[in-house]
Amino acid sequence: MSRFSLPIALTFGIVALAGGPALAAPADTAPADATAVTAAPAPADHARPADQPKAADQAKPADQAKPADKPKAADKPKPVKKPAGPAEMISVVRTGGVAGRVSAFTLVGGDNKHAVRVLRLASSAEFRALAPRYVPKKACCDRFRYKVEVGYRNGGKKTVVAVQGAPGTPKVLLDVINLMATMPVPTRITFPAGFPFS
Repeated sequence: MSRFSLPIALTFGIVALAGGPALAAPADTAPADATAVTAAPAPADHARPADQPKAADQAKPADQAKPADKPKAADKPKPVKKPAGPAEMISVVRTGGVAGRVSAFTLVGGDNKHAVRVLRLASSAEFRALAPRYVPKKACCDRFRYKVEVGYRNGGKKTVVAVQGAPGTPKVLLDVINLMATMPVPTRITFPAGFPFS
């Protein structure tokens, strides 16, 4: 080896050492001063809570009631029939008086002359034309109050209320009240012993 070959060899050795694998940085190691970058996760879909109502449901109030059904023709009250034809039933309820007792007189059908007369009066046009009330403006105590109800064959019904001593009370109403209050007691029928199996 010449005297010039040693410096050249040393020079090439340094180059080889500088470029060798011992001095090279690992390929998978990031530089010390490099800033670590972390990939942000993809934004997740905004999930609606399970109990959150839909937009369509939010538009409707929770307490919104359904519209009421229209009343049917059958639900409408039937018109009251006007009294017509012969009277078949009469009821008179008397209240008040000194003792304040309640008395009721009822007649269904006419099985005697007295009952036939009362029904005939209640069937008259004069009785059917009565006003619904005959009551004085200042009713004193201890007076009788009468409520008269009459049922007619066509299904019609008439009700009249009167107070004892009311001025202008028609005679036909007073006659019906008096006849009902004095209705004779039906004769008691006595059957033989063992009837009807005798």
